[in-house]
Amino acid sequence: MFCAKINYDFFKTRPPVAIFFISLVFMTVTTFTLSLYIKYTNNILNTDLAQNWKSLNQHLNNLDLYFTDEKIVKPYIEEVNLVTLISVNLTDFKNITKVKAYYKLTDWQPICYNNYNKNAIITLDFLVTNETQVCALIKGPKHYLPEKLSQSCDLSDLSQGYNTSVLYSHPNFNSNGSRIKLTFDQNVKFEAYLSQSDRNLIYVRLVWCSYILLMFVLVVLFCAKFYKYEAVDDTSFDHFKLQIK
Repeated sequence: MFCAKINYDFFKTRPPVAIFFISLVFMTVTTFTLSLYIKYTNNILNTDLAQNWKSLNQHLNNLDLYFTDEKIVKPYIEEVNLVTLISVNLTDFKNITKVKAYYKLTDWQPICYNNYNKNAIITLDFLVTNETQVCALIKGPKHYLPEKLSQSCDLSDLSQGYNTSVLYSHPNFNSNGSRIKLTFDQNVKFEAYLSQSDRNLIYVRLVWCSYILLMFVLVVLFCAKFYKYEAVDDTSFDHFKLQIK
């Protein structure tokens, strides 16, 4: 076998190389094991999406909304629907029953998402009640929102024939000077798992990393196989010292 013919003096005389080799072996095994875990485990938390949701909540809480009669065009196709509680100021919605709010995400960017769309919009639909907290339906791009929120609330029938008041986060639509803020709960727990496509992509990249690390391991073993250790002749060295004296 290849390993049986390795000259182990190669490692004995080079402690740093030996430590480097052992580290390479552990890194290769760990990377390959992680790739198998990613491939065969279904529920793997998507920490990037969790951070995105918290960051997005903070951004939406800081945005002002303005009443508008304009029709807003949504520039995305794939979207996620979520139900959550939001806090409202009842004095801002006198004689208003149904609200549709549009949040433009020009100044917000998700983490680790290369195909970021600056024209993306988050929409919010809810019915105004006598409560300061109402159940709202959130719609937005698939890669920006978690798949499911654990905060439960009963969503009212939004398909009823109410007149809808439209709010938009862009100041150019400020028709009457009034500004409205809606507050999202930032402590909501939710489920955000890696999709099958994301897991497949991570698996392939980890496998390739394992192959590269394994190649370095084989290179070190190849050098050890053909390494020839030359011992120092102590007698000649002593003779050399005598000549100097």
